Amino acid sequence: MSKVHSISVLISTFNRCTYLQECLDSLLAQSRPADQIIVIDDGSEDDTEAVVGRYESVLYVRQVNSGKSVALNHGMDHVTSSHVCFFDDDDFMLPDALAMHIEVLSDGPNNAYSYSPHLVFAEKAGQRIDDPAKWQPVTRPQSASDGEIFIRTLEWGDQFLTYLQGMLIRADVVRTLGGFDKELLRGQDYDMMLRLAYCVPALDVGSPTFVMRNHAGARGPARDRHSVERRFEVWHRYDQRIIRGYRNELTLSEYLPSAECLNKSDLSAEERCKALVTRFRIMFAHGLFTEGLEDLQRICKEPQLQSDQQARILASLVSATNFQHQYLVKKARPIARGLRQIERNSGTAMPLCKHASKGMYWSLVRSIKRQDISSSIRLSASLLMLLR
Repeated sequence: MSKVHSISVLISTFNRCTYLQECLDSLLAQSRPADQIIVIDDGSEDDTEAVVGRYESVLYVRQVNSGKSVALNHGMDHVTSSHVCFFDDDDFMLPDALAMHIEVLSDGPNNAYSYSPHLVFAEKAGQRIDDPAKWQPVTRPQSASDGEIFIRTLEWGDQFLTYLQGMLIRADVVRTLGGFDKELLRGQDYDMMLRLAYCVPALDVGSPTFVMRNHAGARGPARDRHSVERRFEVWHRYDQRIIRGYRNELTLSEYLPSAECLNKSDLSAEERCKALVTRFRIMFAHGLFTEGLEDLQRICKEPQLQSDQQARILASLVSATNFQHQYLVKKARPIARGLRQIERNSGTAMPLCKHASKGMYWSLVRSIKRQDISSSIRLSASLLMLLR
């Protein structure tokens, strides 16, 4: 099998020498060893070089701090294998991970990549990531048909399938796609995953292959370093740039599973409505509320709106307005204002404001408990607007 497939594991790292050692130990303990392990040190100022130096079989490459995208593209210049895994320096690869990926990909020469679910390690003092008793499963569904993978990746949230470190990808596919976008200091993994899902077929491994570490350490390159408290705010900034790009470039039909949009030039009223609902959910899931409200306004004028689609819309409203991150609270009043206008102008029977108020209520409760006066006032005013 190794004669047909060879594997390079690429790791970009910056000031995480403690985590990196545990990561490398997990890679070197694989039942099917990697043919090449490459660490790209993105200008670390800690003991990263010394840590990697303990592993004779690991190739160490250092660069001036330029961000993860540049580091991984740099690493691709050193890849000699047929397949590549982009692994994170703070995560842990399960012992049979590479063997499982290769077994799935060996089913056909044209398979571009495989993907897998993962486990979670919530870091606490004195605990080790290699202790299976500390691993937690992810409860959301983590498999999809070929035609759904791209849409599921766009939707993120409870529809999300995996992360880049849970994939094994043909190296020639990565090169054909042009590598990672160096303008993205965060979200470069997500961007690559979307491009893969849009362009090439994938196979589901079906079992977890890695453990994701949740920790309180800093994120990002030196020029955009940020605390754990701001990680979602910063990630969203880059993520929204990616999603807006797809909104501008994709046809409406491409928001349907590929099996349902064979005729991309002419959608029926029912297909158009289904695609709009999906795009609305994607926009709201990524905090792109202006774009989502535009889609919702169009949806409310569609005569073919089904009851299950209405239920998806209302559930999305509750979820999106139950703001999990405080920086999104500033969007509360524009959302409330937009929903009131849609209900008034479209005459829809859907209780849009009622469902949005449910989400905002729980967001308000959390703000009061945190004694966040500014957010509490903003949410209270928005609730009054929704319920009047």
